[in-house]
Amino acid sequence: MAQAGLSFQEISRRADALIPQGKIMFTVGNLDYLRAGGRIGALKYVITKTLSVRPLITMQDGDIKSGGLGIGIHGAMKKVVGNVADYFSRTDFRMEDYSFVVGYGADRTLGEKIRELFYKAFPDWKRELPMKQITEVSAVHTGPSTVGFGFLKKTEV
Repeated sequence: MAQAGLSFQEISRRADALIPQGKIMFTVGNLDYLRAGGRIGALKYVITKTLSVRPLITMQDGDIKSGGLGIGIHGAMKKVVGNVADYFSRTDFRMEDYSFVVGYGADRTLGEKIRELFYKAFPDWKRELPMKQITEVSAVHTGPSTVGFGFLKKTEV
């Protein structure tokens, strides 16, 4: 946008307008970081860790919400992909109008696995699904085995 000659104020206004059009859906392979950060209580931590339950987390408009639960990291990744499908099936939005990215923590293979699950769930998807490592600021709260998707509505400059 800056290259198109827009002012800082206009770029800021447009960026703010994009916030409601973006979403992040992910899971974590390890609950230790959520526990240490006070995001889950001791009892929930013990129960979910014992049963290998992994939370599905959704972030939209800056709010973090539960997206459900999955059993083990692989089951949780499948459910994250299912949550993406559910989101687009229950709204008027079209996936083609969005840019997607796979986000992963320290383990790139988790990103590759969830990307494979995405391609299987959406066989008509023709675009490359890029992968990016999440920032340390995010990983410090969610842990190194975080994996999921971010998507944002495409916009014109």
